[in-house]
Amino acid sequence: MDISPIKKLATKKRGRKPKSIDNHQTRRIEPYKNTLPQHSNKKKIEVLVWITQIRIPLPQSIARPGYARPTVTPPDDGLPPVEPGYRRPTYAEAAEFFKIPRSTIGRWWRRRDDILQGHYGTYKSSRPEKPQLKTCGIVSHA
Repeated sequence: MDISPIKKLATKKRGRKPKSIDNHQTRRIEPYKNTLPQHSNKKKIEVLVWITQIRIPLPQSIARPGYARPTVTPPDDGLPPVEPGYRRPTYAEAAEFFKIPRSTIGRWWRRRDDILQGHYGTYKSSRPEKPQLKTCGIVSHA
């Protein structure tokens, strides 16, 4: 007979009982697929040219019929000024027309020089050039 004052209670294990390896379901491992759209360089150029070439007429002014004035002073973007009564499309209008996110079009516009020259998005431009190792002229004679 056990006379110890502390009785050990049988502890119940939490959770499911482990399955044998034979009962495990195997799952096929698939490679990672990027769900973001990949836009070609041709598409980027098309959007940038559309923004620079398209002119949108401004609404006629109520105060002075026949005179449409721009709402804000355009930033100096290196493009020729637009004729009076017209404006360039905004990123939001380009995004709606091409069904591309506005932030993407804005990013393309900021990098338009590289895109139009064909450097943006290529492996060569995204990686710095490796310096060529110079030979020091030491020759070992074995």
